[in-house]
Amino acid sequence: MKKVLAAVSLAMCLIAGCSGMQIREAGSVADEEYLKDTIGGAAVIFKSMDESLFNYNIMVLKNLLKNNSKIRPAERETRMKNLETAKYAPDTYFYFEIRHIKPYNFGNGVTITFIDSAGKTLIDELMYDSGMYGDGINSYICIVKSKKAVTRNNFKEGELPVIFTAEFLKQKKQYFIFPE
Repeated sequence: MKKVLAAVSLAMCLIAGCSGMQIREAGSVADEEYLKDTIGGAAVIFKSMDESLFNYNIMVLKNLLKNNSKIRPAERETRMKNLETAKYAPDTYFYFEIRHIKPYNFGNGVTITFIDSAGKTLIDELMYDSGMYGDGINSYICIVKSKKAVTRNNFKEGELPVIFTAEFLKQKKQYFIFPE
């Protein structure tokens, strides 16, 4: 019986999102027609990363980087080294993705800010690339590493919520992160 209760409790926690934080979309500015014409429409994802999602997307970014012929060899080498030395830490990594239909290399065309409510930047590192999945879906993926874990203990009064903003192709997506 205890095992059943433990399994039910674990399932409820997973369903409720026991990540220790809430992420809420704060607002968007969108030019849907421009987006549709340029990349065929898009689905945007932003969330905190657990270790499994982190490891998987480090592997995906390595593969995208290997196949991206538009990057200079020196830049590829530096970015690959950053991916190979990245170590997971809880509440420190965040995942941003733009899934789209038409091929489009975002390159440096995505502006990302990650700040606390006092305006202090929290970006320690950005690991990103764009390319196509095997199923024909194109994607821009960015892993954002925070300078410190996004937990209530690491922030003073007036520094929360943490604010993530991405601007791309006449679009703006903003999310508020509330550690619990």
